[in-house]
Amino acid sequence: MENRPVQAELFLPDGLSASVRQALSGSPDRLYRENGKIYLSLGRTVLCCPDDPAGNKLAETVLRDRDAEKAAPETQEDIYRAILLDPGFSPDASVLKKHRIAVSADRCVVVFDAPASMLGTLLPVFDGIAPLENGDVTVSEGCHTVALIRDMKFQTREELKEYTEAVIGSMESEGFSGIRAGIGMKTDSIGDLRKSFLTAREALSLGIKYHGRESVHDYDGMTLERIIECIPQDRLSEIRREFLNRGDAGGMPDELLETVRVFFRNDLNLTAASRELFVHRNTLNYRLDKIRKETGLDLRSFRDAVIFQILSGIPDEL
Repeated sequence: MENRPVQAELFLPDGLSASVRQALSGSPDRLYRENGKIYLSLGRTVLCCPDDPAGNKLAETVLRDRDAEKAAPETQEDIYRAILLDPGFSPDASVLKKHRIAVSADRCVVVFDAPASMLGTLLPVFDGIAPLENGDVTVSEGCHTVALIRDMKFQTREELKEYTEAVIGSMESEGFSGIRAGIGMKTDSIGDLRKSFLTAREALSLGIKYHGRESVHDYDGMTLERIIECIPQDRLSEIRREFLNRGDAGGMPDELLETVRVFFRNDLNLTAASRELFVHRNTLNYRLDKIRKETGLDLRSFRDAVIFQILSGIPDEL
């Protein structure tokens, strides 16, 4: 009998249905069958092939090769990569001791992501530009993503954010534009390091969605965005339409938008905000009155400021 080629395709996870993504994330071997098709997670992509003898044989081969690659990490970098990328990996104490990896240590993962249009691989560019300290580890995830595991023993979170901004600035000065970064939660145990990685990716995703102008996004500062994400999209659209009927923050002149950003950054303090804006306090009040007339919200009121912050944070396209 003539062997027929298997009709297999590769998809990005976002191109699959929510039910398939959820089933793959909950499957021990990251394999799922539905409607006559086999789905096999390969990290950043998903293999899809028919659920027939030929497709099963292909899936078994790919699954065996995939698991063989990650079966026995041999270097410190391999172990860190497995900890971050493989939800089923759990190194024992002897392996950690052999590679001098501390079980208890303050660490934080920062995920740097380059645009798909970037030529080449991000990791060698990053390693050549970013100043790394003892204890820092870099792990590549595909061609355009680098996870930096940062030792936080002698660094504050604000200093980490400044470091991240400086690294992106250095890469931009070398001609590598469009780099963005997400800072994950701080952890004190190797067992929680994957959580830091996942929250860094979540901060990056939310930051791109809600704060497109910024290049560094901190998970600790994304509580409001995470709350908004929990609201069904149809309700968000309805709420935003109501807001648009009264005025649209996105349609305000840049001067008023900058006024709002500075006013919020200074915790609604008129004196501090006017000083940073280099305007008289009366001028700032005039601008805030103008916003109140356009939106019905007085940003000097904490309640109205919170409402404005939430509504103006909803993207135009959901």
